[in-house]
Amino acid sequence: GLAEALPPKLRLMTVAGGALRPAVQRDFARRMARRGGRFVAMYGQTEATARIAYLPPELADSHAGMIGRAIPGGALSLRDEQGRDVTGEGAEGELCYTGPNVMLGYASTRADLARGAEVSVLPTGDIARYEGGLYRLIGRKRRMSKIAGLRIGHDAVEAALAEAGVTAAVWGDDSALHVAAEGGLDPDDLLSRLAGLTGLTGSHLRATVVPRLPRLPNGKPDYPALHRLPPPRPQGADLAEAFRL
Repeated sequence: GLAEALPPKLRLMTVAGGALRPAVQRDFARRMARRGGRFVAMYGQTEATARIAYLPPELADSHAGMIGRAIPGGALSLRDEQGRDVTGEGAEGELCYTGPNVMLGYASTRADLARGAEVSVLPTGDIARYEGGLYRLIGRKRRMSKIAGLRIGHDAVEAALAEAGVTAAVWGDDSALHVAAEGGLDPDDLLSRLAGLTGLTGSHLRATVVPRLPRLPNGKPDYPALHRLPPPRPQGADLAEAFRL
């Protein structure tokens, strides 16, 4: 009911602390535009005093789902798995941030507080892609699988399924991608969707349909509980079946 209860004089809305689904972001961006207001989506981490990037309000609708550009005074860059800078349109790598709001470092004892600044570049642990002067998150460094030469972001697959109306949780390693989806979906249909989204064949996909995903108290999927689900039978036992998907 929030959308219908916005105060008439409200002219600025911001969101941070958790990414909105693009469809929800577009909805609020359009609501604010109709009243002559602005909607600003922001991205950050505690180690950078909470803010790293923002999506300009004029792009909130057309570029929903992107984190945008660095905040004033800061800079973003991408690094590959060997720690080398990667640049150019379409570049992908771990998102790194520099700026005056980066923390001094981590402290575990009182004496550590006297050590001074030890961090100049903050690796965020997020994998991003550079597109047209803006950045898009495509997954977490620890929530990525590299299968058959393809790098698959678990969060990106979850988001794509959500856009298609499928509530799902994704996990995996470099041998297979596991997906559990809610509701009355047909597992074969789910596999076909996944093959189309990821470019993987059935031999690398494991799909399970459950009545309801197990969740933590904060509402996020309970991945340890999902890992304990009985594994589905691998698809693609022979070459013809593998490429059928």
